[in-house]
Amino acid sequence: MESDAETHTMTDEDTEGLAEQMKVEDEEVNEEKSSTSEEKSSSGSETAPPKGSFSCPQCGKSFTRKGHLEVHMVIHTGERPYTCPQCAKSFTCKGSLKDHFRIHTGERPFTCPQCEKSFTNSGGLKRHLRIHTGERPFTCRQCAKSFPSSGELKRHMRIHSRDRPYTCPQCGKSYKQKEVLREHTKTHSGEKPFTCTLCGKSFTQQSTLKVHMKVHSGEKLHQCPECGRRFAEACNLKTHLLSHTGERPFSCEKCEKKFFLAVHLKTHMRIHEDERRYVCSFCGKSFLWLNGFKDHQKTHIGEKPYECLECGKTFARAAELKVHERIHTGEKPYKCSHCEKSFTQSSGLKVHERVHTGEKPYLCPTCGKTFSRYGSLAKHLKKACPKLRK
Repeated sequence: MESDAETHTMTDEDTEGLAEQMKVEDEEVNEEKSSTSEEKSSSGSETAPPKGSFSCPQCGKSFTRKGHLEVHMVIHTGERPYTCPQCAKSFTCKGSLKDHFRIHTGERPFTCPQCEKSFTNSGGLKRHLRIHTGERPFTCRQCAKSFPSSGELKRHMRIHSRDRPYTCPQCGKSYKQKEVLREHTKTHSGEKPFTCTLCGKSFTQQSTLKVHMKVHSGEKLHQCPECGRRFAEACNLKTHLLSHTGERPFSCEKCEKKFFLAVHLKTHMRIHEDERRYVCSFCGKSFLWLNGFKDHQKTHIGEKPYECLECGKTFARAAELKVHERIHTGEKPYKCSHCEKSFTQSSGLKVHERVHTGEKPYLCPTCGKTFSRYGSLAKHLKKACPKLRK
């Protein structure tokens, strides 16, 4: 018996050999089918079985061929007799193994005639072609909305069922998709595996890093037709357009108050829920805003292992030291696309750009006044809020 190590370390020669063997076996099966068909045709003594003559004894489903029934029966038995010699993954039928094996060989024989994108199996090509044809064969029975794939329909159906099967074991928050839960759990672990090579800033999601990289490249493909302002992301343009229309699409279900941004509604909802999600692990104090929580955390952190070689100042994180060193080097990598003003940190640029956009993301949950900076909101909450003074 061969060892597992031998099974998982195939050479290119072995891979080519197996692929060729699978090809030969398929040819033999095709020849056998052709030969049988010719014999039946010439003898005239044997007629084709009637349609649906092979029935599954377990569920009653019928098939035109015995081979199709045999493949179907594996669903009930749980048997997966076809195993990939490269990674040991097993399959119910030989066709699935053959499609899977192309991942290892790199073969993508199914090519789109419109854009030349290629796929390992015919199913992948079939799904892709719907992008070009606009075909949406999967329809929701509840609202008649249609989708190009069964997976998209399945995700949509959760809207009607309110099904959120994926629950965070740490905070109990539930999600419709497993991938979204996986990203959420990183907020508890503090894991940020995606790091910007230009400034050292790290992110929990690759998509967030991708958006961040546009800060350095200056790439802004999405232009506002009203004022000409350009944006790196389509979603940012969509939000910006609301400033021209005056639309407030985000409405509170409890008091019907409307908001310009989703983040404003989210902040407002904490009034009803009394939610203070940012809790200090040192003293138990809770905060409504992440910025306030971060500022508070600094009062507990004493360890500062990262020292500036120029002035001797120490920092708790390497990223903080890197930003500080720009004071000495004069480096300001973040440039405003509107007025050419530059900044040492992306956060500085982000706050500055609000001068041009008029964006005020910080909302006072008590009186509804908005601010462009968190510091301005903090001052307002301490001294100026008229509702708090009452």
